[in-house]
Amino acid sequence: MSLVLYAFAASLLAAAAPAAAGELPRPTGKVILTVTGQITRTNAPGRAEFDVAMLEALGVEELRTATAWTEGRPLFVGPRGQALLEAVGARGERLKAKAINDYLVTIPAEDFRRYPVLLALKIDGEYLRVRDKGPIWVVYPRDQHPELATAQMNQRWIWQLKELAVE
Repeated sequence: MSLVLYAFAASLLAAAAPAAAGELPRPTGKVILTVTGQITRTNAPGRAEFDVAMLEALGVEELRTATAWTEGRPLFVGPRGQALLEAVGARGERLKAKAINDYLVTIPAEDFRRYPVLLALKIDGEYLRVRDKGPIWVVYPRDQHPELATAQMNQRWIWQLKELAVE
């Protein structure tokens, strides 16, 4: 192998080292979600931080569903919760979800695997603002799964989500 080719191959391996070590890219915008706990991929000491662009890079989906807090059937857009769990290498069975106002709820990780639960960033084409339950609202597909339209499930629809601890 020529010296130039060897140097090029070595530089490619060095560039890939952080990803192989379980690191995520670092956010370039304002951090809106922090994930901690039983995760294998991070981008900050002991945690994974996400800005809007990073969450959207997980792949966004649309979900039209009724809620207990809105009229009609708004269109929600955001990444699936399962995509986030996969991105951070989540290994736990529970998610302790915390809102900006310190509201805390436990969500079984199974919810994100079983249903297409969204981490909604938009409603009806507009980014969610804090006063609109944003920047992230956990949204369940209750129209598609009637078993999700219960008071117990409504407690898991945490809005103004800022932290997830995987346990």
